[in-house]
Amino acid sequence: DETWEAIFDLLGRPWFSRLWILQEIQLGNRYSVMQCGQDVVEWRLFRRAISSLNDKKDGPSREMRTRMGPINSMCWVRSAESLTALLNMARRRKCSEDHDKVYAILGLIPHQIL
Repeated sequence: DETWEAIFDLLGRPWFSRLWILQEIQLGNRYSVMQCGQDVVEWRLFRRAISSLNDKKDGPSREMRTRMGPINSMCWVRSAESLTALLNMARRRKCSEDHDKVYAILGLIPHQIL
């Protein structure tokens, strides 16, 4: 129970709701890491863990699955996504300045669309 609560609290941090995180995740490489306090985990391992938890029939509570949903959807490479799909994903993300949304989305648009 303590572990599930810790995971739930971690996934509830505002960091996961920010738009710029999409760029970091999508444009990162195999050496990318996620750090929380003194704890560090390779992004690829974190992504695999979220995906595995999301796929389990028994395990995460409904509340946990609700919290994991948006995180799971941003974990996978979107280079082949359409502009519409990127706009829909960005719409649900928070950003301090409106013009920063434009730059964040531009950084994720596949070169074929430009």
